[in-house]
Amino acid sequence: MNSPRGWFVHLAYLDDSDTKQKTSKLQVVAGVIVEDKSFKMIEMAMRSIRTQLVPREKIEDFKEFHACELYGGHGVFEGISQGKRFEAIKQLLRLLNIADGIPVVYGAVDIQKEKREIYGSADPLDIAFRICMKEVYEWVRNRSLRFDILKDKEAAVRAWIEELVIMIVDDCEPKHRNMLQSSFRTLRHPLPSPEEVPVGHRLPHFHDDMFFGDSRYSIGIQLADLCSYFIARHLDGDTDIAPFYEMIEPHVVYEQIYPDQADFKTPTPQLKGLANLLALRANETANEKQGIPELQSGNGDNSSRGSEGSEGGDGSGEASERQKAEG
Repeated sequence: MNSPRGWFVHLAYLDDSDTKQKTSKLQVVAGVIVEDKSFKMIEMAMRSIRTQLVPREKIEDFKEFHACELYGGHGVFEGISQGKRFEAIKQLLRLLNIADGIPVVYGAVDIQKEKREIYGSADPLDIAFRICMKEVYEWVRNRSLRFDILKDKEAAVRAWIEELVIMIVDDCEPKHRNMLQSSFRTLRHPLPSPEEVPVGHRLPHFHDDMFFGDSRYSIGIQLADLCSYFIARHLDGDTDIAPFYEMIEPHVVYEQIYPDQADFKTPTPQLKGLANLLALRANETANEKQGIPELQSGNGDNSSRGSEGSEGGDGSGEASERQKAEG
């Protein structure tokens, strides 16, 4: 049977930041959205990276690529040169380019500012999780609406029906696990009321429940951990990790820093670095100095982000109005 593949299952892995920085003022949750067909390629690549990095005498002690330990040279990575560790990080982050690219989302909460809000008693982890969940849903919802129903009704209906996301979150202490699962179920399965059509207020592209995974056995959670780690340090102002953050930045499709941003945004491209400057000058010369061309924000599936700083790492189109209409 040679019919084109229709059903798409996306695995959305979420993890919170663990930078070990006592001065951090942010709670960050980041997610990577992996298409099912890319899973095995990522798994094989990560095994290869592990084999290259970890000495044979330590291989039995290896549990996972935990970003904090890998970057700092702790745990099983102690004694491995910084050059080898940093090269391994780059190889891992290059996996974001696999297939058509892996989308990245994140929600960040300014803990001190949030405490001064009217709902200041809310848990920052729960807020960041809810932001990420809505961002993942917006991404898959836009995919489900990629066909014009007036031009091809069958394709449009099939796309809407066949898009599915399974949410997988790094396991945590029971208190937080119950909190996050309650939030997922509340958003995914809102209680019906006489005034609303229930299906219009659900998030039907999510699987019917979320799941918790052990990061030691989950390549997706480890990849999400790397992204959340460097995003958090970038937002904290750490310029040392700029080369790593810049590998993540082009994959960020949605972001929100609460409470500064009222809603999550599609990042805005940002010009930075000598390479970009030289490219613009070359383009200007080729076009007889008619001026720098206007930047385009992209299609939302592979756009660049442009916010500032973190402790070692290195925008804003409007989120879809249709998302607001669906609640």
